[in-house]
Amino acid sequence: MRRSNHFLVQWTAIIAILLSVVSNASALTLVKARLSANEVAAVLQRALKGTKIVLNTYGPLKNGSHYRDHQSYVIIGKGIGGNGKKRYLSLPEISRTLWRGHYGYYLNDIRSRSPRVRAGNKGFVATIPFETRGSEMVGRCTAHKLSLKFWDTKNGKVRPCKGLAGQQLMPDIHWTKPAIEIAFTPRRYGDSMTFYIDRITVRGEVDAGKVCDWKFVGKSVCEKISKYKKQVRKKVGALLMAQLSTPKVRRKVALATQGKIDRKTGTSLLKIKKVSMNRGVIRVALGL
Repeated sequence: MRRSNHFLVQWTAIIAILLSVVSNASALTLVKARLSANEVAAVLQRALKGTKIVLNTYGPLKNGSHYRDHQSYVIIGKGIGGNGKKRYLSLPEISRTLWRGHYGYYLNDIRSRSPRVRAGNKGFVATIPFETRGSEMVGRCTAHKLSLKFWDTKNGKVRPCKGLAGQQLMPDIHWTKPAIEIAFTPRRYGDSMTFYIDRITVRGEVDAGKVCDWKFVGKSVCEKISKYKKQVRKKVGALLMAQLSTPKVRRKVALATQGKIDRKTGTSLLKIKKVSMNRGVIRVALGL
């Protein structure tokens, strides 16, 4: 009887240990895998397909102005969880008013091309380049026609500037190699892996040329042009950050990368416990 009780105590202890191991299995790392950063970059690039950015504040003279608000927008591709809808943003005009003349520069329908993703040391960079056909920024001058009618508070109908203050003094401005870069870092997301945005940068140089040499208005307009890229980065960056950081987008990317990990390990039963990236190599620790 004592012997049977002894065996019962032993088996109870063994079962307790096994139950403890099973209950803590989630903490066990069973497999460590290395993923090719270039292969993951290809997955990201496919996910971003269909993402578009359009920057425009220019239109024909209407109601006394060439400025068009809420004509710029972002479309998040369906491959990354977007629904194809345009998300509009407001970008200001670059302008200076002097006497009856209104001198302004406007973004001229700048459209993005297909995103490209490359692997870096500890993350990935998605570059969204823009088309460079024609002038990226156009200059226009409008003025109120002189009127002798005292009730004409606006001093006459608005029309394009003429003479020495005409359009010939407002050359178009080129934005050399315009692009938006989005830096991603791989992180654990639930039982899989997704990517979080570290920063968004607007690339390219805006060459104001002879604009800065104008008398009276040149310095003011030139200073505004130099600051304009920061405004574009802030506005576009905030919209992209909001649209690409939703749980829906992160889940979509996690599903895409999970397939790559399952094929690498040969099983879909393991869950990601830790993710790191260094020297262009992604290391994942997987467990139950």
